[in-house]
Amino acid sequence: MRRSSVALWALMGGGAALAVASSLMPGRHSQVEASVSAALNELPPAKETTPAGPTLAASARDSLLDALTGPSPRLRFLAALALSRVRHPAAEAELARVLAEDPSVLWRLEAAYALARAGRPEGLSTLVEALGARRRNVRLEAARSLASLGDPRGAKVLRAAMELNSMRLGAAEALAVLKDPGALAVLRSVLASGSQENRLRAAAALGRLGDPSGIELLRSIVAAGQVDLAGASALMLLGDEAGRPALEVALTRTALRVPAALALRLANATPDLTGLASVIAEGDELARMTAAEAMLILADADSACETL
Repeated sequence: MRRSSVALWALMGGGAALAVASSLMPGRHSQVEASVSAALNELPPAKETTPAGPTLAASARDSLLDALTGPSPRLRFLAALALSRVRHPAAEAELARVLAEDPSVLWRLEAAYALARAGRPEGLSTLVEALGARRRNVRLEAARSLASLGDPRGAKVLRAAMELNSMRLGAAEALAVLKDPGALAVLRSVLASGSQENRLRAAAALGRLGDPSGIELLRSIVAAGQVDLAGASALMLLGDEAGRPALEVALTRTALRVPAALALRLANATPDLTGLASVIAEGDELARMTAAEAMLILADADSACETL
């Protein structure tokens, strides 16, 4: 699942340096499973609501703009990443500054991804250039970002990573977005004979691509109350509402609400947004930012949404 920038900050305490570890190393789903599963019984029945109007999206933008002009470099960067979804000029200017000036290559890659997602050519060219970096984690981050954007130029890097046992499944998850036959074969092999955790990862990755091969496994995990975010997203994208309760719970969690919002948006679901509105109005700084980004995803029809 393509990481959201703000969610990574919330989980890791800042920066994109662990983005590759969260996406290409085993066990990435276990970080979110306990949080989601523990709250399933607390969730009230889902209710359908009408789509949010411009007012909710405007309040989200205002909250992010406050952070973008604030004193904290960290919050300015996160606000710029979020506002780049709606191609806000001030956000793109801040990301362009980071791209040109920041000493951290992984911060620059994060800025490049957001700019590329917004259609800015300098973002895409930076990601392509990074495919030739000396550091493997930089090459992998660039390749995974490109794959999430539908660009196949990093496929060679991901195929090389699939040759390493420790990275095989994670690289296949990223490369499968491009419908790469080798990556799909790895996922189906793991689904057939891997460990329970890896089978779930493979089932979720295939499900997000519309392949229902692992849907019974995903449903069995739902029935046991052990849904993780990736599995719940896959079920929703397969048209199975059994994944919705976990995503509704995730919208209440600072570190999970942005990827949950992406899954709900891509599944054409319409969750109740009053909780997000309350967090934007009353939450702490980081909670407000993740809620505002999730609100943009769900309430602004023009916001950019990457592949999960």
